[in-house]
Amino acid sequence: MTGSTDSANAYFSDLSIRSVSNVEFSGNYMHHHAINKEGIFSLEMIAEGEVLLDLEERTLHLKGPVLFWNGDFSKYFCFHHLPEKKHYRHLWIDFTGDRGRRIISALQATFPAGCVPLSRQSGSALRTIFEELYANFHQADGYDSYGAVLMIEKLVYLTLEAGNCLPRLQGDPFRLTSIFDSFRYEPFQEFNIKNLAASRGISVVYLRKLFKNKFSLTIGEYVFRMRMQCAAEILKMESFRITELADKCGFSTVSAFSNAFRRIFGLSPRAYRKNAVKTHNKK
Repeated sequence: MTGSTDSANAYFSDLSIRSVSNVEFSGNYMHHHAINKEGIFSLEMIAEGEVLLDLEERTLHLKGPVLFWNGDFSKYFCFHHLPEKKHYRHLWIDFTGDRGRRIISALQATFPAGCVPLSRQSGSALRTIFEELYANFHQADGYDSYGAVLMIEKLVYLTLEAGNCLPRLQGDPFRLTSIFDSFRYEPFQEFNIKNLAASRGISVVYLRKLFKNKFSLTIGEYVFRMRMQCAAEILKMESFRITELADKCGFSTVSAFSNAFRRIFGLSPRAYRKNAVKTHNKK
C-alpha cells in the first residue's frame, strides 16, 4: 500500500504553486517593468478588459477573455493600460518545477502567438478554475497539493481545446482517449457506460474490451481510481463532508466508500484526513 501512495506522490511532486492572484487594475495604476526569475512560470488570464503586454521581443494586445503564459523565454515584461480603457481583470498562477517548465514549453510551441483568445464559454470555464485556485490558495495559506496540479492540468487541457489543438491520436477511431482524459480532469462526472458506448456506435462489451486493451485496466477501474485519487486530495479540506464525498464517488453509503478508500490508501477517510491535517500543521 505504501508503494502505491509513494507513486502517487511522485506523480504530483514536480509542480509547486508559489502564488495565485486575482486583481482588477484601474487606469490609474502605474505599471513597472518586471523581471522573470529563472525557473518560475505562470499561466495568466485577462478575464475582462484590455491591456498591452510588452515583452522583450514583441507586444501582445490582450483582450479578455484571453489566456497567456510567461516564463524563462521572456526575461522582461510590462503591462500598459490602453488610454481609452478603464480597467482590466487579471488572474495569474505562478508555479515552479519540471512539469511547470514542460507546460509552458508545450503552450509556447503549440501557440507561437503567445496567447489563446477564448470564447465566452471557454473563458467562463477557465475563469472558474482560476478563481477556485485563488480561493483555495488563500484559505489554506499556501496551496501546494495534488488538487492544484490537477486543476492546472485541466487549465492546459481546456486551453488546448479552446485553440482546437487537442492531440488527435492515430489508431483511436472510437475516441477512447477522450474518455480517459475526460475522467482524468472531471472524475466526479456521471459515469454511464451505455451512453459512452452508444455515442461511439459500439456495444458496451466492445467498449470495455477496447478500453482494457488500450489502457491495461477496465473503464470502471479507471474511473474508480480517478475518483479515489481526487477524493484523497479533497479530504485535506476539512470543510468537505465525507458523506458528500462518498456520494460524489458513486457510493450509496459512507461505509462502502470507507472500505474502498481503505483498500487503496490503507487508512479510512477520517484517518487519512487527520494525518493530512497533522502534516499540514507541522509545516
